[in-house]
Amino acid sequence: MKNKLSWLLLTVSSSTLPLLTLSATTEATENNNSSGTVSPDFDQFRDVIDKKIKEFLTKIVEKKIEEYKVRSRNLLSEIDNNGDNFAEKIIESLYMQYLSNFLSKNKDEILTNYLNKGIVIVYPRIIANNKTLSEANIDYNGESYTEVKIADSDQYNYEYFIDDPDINREITVPKIVNSNKLEDINSKSDKYFSELEADFDRYFANKEDFPRLDLQSVIDKDGTVNIDKNPETNVLELTVPKNYQDWDDYIIRKIKPRFTAYDLRKNKEIEKEDVSEEEEKPEEQPILPSVPEIVPPATDSEANVDPFDAKIGQENVGRFSPYINYEFYDSINITDDAGRFNQNEEELSKFFYFNNPINTRFEYKVIKLKNVDNKLFADVKIKDTVNNKEITYESEVKKESTKKKTILEQVKIDTVNEIYLKFYDSLGLNRKIDLKKLGNTKILSNTVFNMIFESIRIYNDSSFIKEINKIISSYLIQYKDLSADALYDKVGKDKNSDFRHDIKYLLLSSHFSSYINRINFWNYLSRAYQELFNEYVSFIDTNKDVIVYNIDKIIIKNDKTKAQKAQDKEKIEKVIRALNKDINYLFGIINISNPAEIISEYDEYLSQVKRVQNQFRNISTVTSITKKLTNEDLSNSENITQRFTEAFRNLEINPVKQPKSDLFLLRILGYIILVVGILLSAITSALQIFKYKRNKNTNSKIKASLVLSWLVSALTIITSIILILIGNGGL
Repeated sequence: MKNKLSWLLLTVSSSTLPLLTLSATTEATENNNSSGTVSPDFDQFRDVIDKKIKEFLTKIVEKKIEEYKVRSRNLLSEIDNNGDNFAEKIIESLYMQYLSNFLSKNKDEILTNYLNKGIVIVYPRIIANNKTLSEANIDYNGESYTEVKIADSDQYNYEYFIDDPDINREITVPKIVNSNKLEDINSKSDKYFSELEADFDRYFANKEDFPRLDLQSVIDKDGTVNIDKNPETNVLELTVPKNYQDWDDYIIRKIKPRFTAYDLRKNKEIEKEDVSEEEEKPEEQPILPSVPEIVPPATDSEANVDPFDAKIGQENVGRFSPYINYEFYDSINITDDAGRFNQNEEELSKFFYFNNPINTRFEYKVIKLKNVDNKLFADVKIKDTVNNKEITYESEVKKESTKKKTILEQVKIDTVNEIYLKFYDSLGLNRKIDLKKLGNTKILSNTVFNMIFESIRIYNDSSFIKEINKIISSYLIQYKDLSADALYDKVGKDKNSDFRHDIKYLLLSSHFSSYINRINFWNYLSRAYQELFNEYVSFIDTNKDVIVYNIDKIIIKNDKTKAQKAQDKEKIEKVIRALNKDINYLFGIINISNPAEIISEYDEYLSQVKRVQNQFRNISTVTSITKKLTNEDLSNSENITQRFTEAFRNLEINPVKQPKSDLFLLRILGYIILVVGILLSAITSALQIFKYKRNKNTNSKIKASLVLSWLVSALTIITSIILILIGNGGL
């Protein structure tokens, strides 16, 4: 192995270090951008940003030191001495170790002087250290960055930080008052560091920086290295590429342009978001919001928080590899030249699929193809379809071993996706999963959020994947004689195919042993509804006068008959009782002790979720108005009368039938009571015969007790029959 390694010649990617160029302007015109005031908290800005920078760097450096060590070891374990990837894995492993070493030995200096180590963080410091800003256009590395905020003081500008005295700039809007508030500084810096952490590897451990094998190169060619064994440490090493002082110098010169480009891009994007938010005019709060708020007023202090925004940083959004779609399986290979593809986003997207069937809020698209080490790689864009935030990452294009396996994988994804789209629909959501549309309630938002990510955990669990693969393998064997197209017709087009059924059953039944906060998965939503119901009962009781007044003003005064008026006066109380029973019914729909009927039970579960959700929406419209409505309120453009009346008329006063598990218990109880009744009748009859034979002149007290026993046994039998009938769905 030593001889083999010593003669491997490797070429380092020789990307030219770009210059940051800005064209100068000689005239500064007077402008009206001096409006606004500097925040009284301005003196705190610097400390806030310095603290955030230190916290970010401390966290990311510690995390990546260990992560790169592990990746280095894993790459070594993948080496096949006789395989084509032998040299490639050695190179990648050594380079990952160099990255880890770089962070480890420079850890202290990175925290105090990160710019010298290639980690460019400028934008947060510009907005935190300057009371007056300017706007400029910057051309950098072939990209144009317009409307970038820069400082008037040189010591807080890009040309100073990246140590390039030849930089010029084009100022488009001078002398802008830095009117950021302390909360703006926190918000903007949080966005900046959240995305930087999520994409850190893209800038620091980019595959384009890895040395590459080139057997045609020569040792003294510019930018070449070879692998040697250090005689002192007996450890494999890569020689330092020509024109670089050492590996630290190489790493710094590679990463610095990328971090600078990120900083410029976020400068523009974050500031643009800020302007858009400022331009939005505040609207007067309507008496009835367009989406009914399923939460009693003033009971949910964090109602407006979307758990996706609050809990899921972009670092937690899955980076899935694009797989070649079965329709293009025969025409696309993972070693194809990227140049053969039309680099149009919509055109590229049709070639690939992603294994993301549950968290449909995030949309994945291939936006660019390229070649790395003779393999096809993709730039993938993730878009949050609710707030339209986007990030990109690089991933290798993957291809399943056979076209038939590709078909089954895609049908599996489609089947799982269908299960969750139905769940979202039952809640009044769609594939965007905008949890605020649940009705502005933290209780429901957090519950649904937790359920989604518990399902994702199950779906990605190794034991679940193992069972899925068993199903796929069995169907590949079962349909081995079918062509790929015939297989798709058999399992894909047929929505009721056995394959789809098996996938549904496995996924749904896999949730039976799942618990969220010690509550079984299938009871978790029911428990949230129960908690919300209790809040509503308390709220309605407290605000009874206002609620009754508004119902009387809008509904009862327009009723045609006395009977209708009487019925409507009692309706809210009946609705509350019915809603309570509906929630209890939801608890019992899925028999968590027996998954045999889980598919049909799941459909019934969704139907009841939809019913309960609609009840809450309608009752919230009717009860959540916190003022006694006037004629002026009713005549405005919000059309309160129509919406209030429609919600009131759609309220259900009758609960659904009892859940299967409860009906089963009723049947069992009925049969037990029937047996008791029959035994009691038999005993009573025996006693009567016995007494009659011994003494035909039985006294009146004995006769009365026998009659009473007969009555009790008769009532017992009648009761048991009623329970059995109810348990069987009768009555």
